[in-house]
Amino acid sequence: MEDTKDIKIKKKKLNKNVRYIEERKQVLQKIYDILNITETNKLFYAFMLDQENVQNKIDEMTEDFRKYFTTSKWPSLRKNSVANQKHIAIVRSILKEMDITYKVASYRYRNEDGSCIPTTIYIL
Repeated sequence: MEDTKDIKIKKKKLNKNVRYIEERKQVLQKIYDILNITETNKLFYAFMLDQENVQNKIDEMTEDFRKYFTTSKWPSLRKNSVANQKHIAIVRSILKEMDITYKVASYRYRNEDGSCIPTTIYIL
């Protein structure tokens, strides 16, 4: 009779980008909805993320970001973070994680009253 030893098999943990494919797409779609990004409108302005309602919606999704994305290298989600443009950094990190390329350009946005706001435009 042979001695049987308990053999422990290490299960390799799958990356979040493999485990949560659909959930990540849903989070990305929510971000697109918040920023009004559609098939015909594939750009957003940085000043859009300065609006309080947009910031609140992104802040509400923080747990989803941590659950479905690898956020350990995102300085904007670290404890005691003092990131100046936290919400822009979050959106850029999500785009990077989802392998979405974008271009960045400086832009002067003209208000209804004729005043100009210097901002950054992101083109997907």
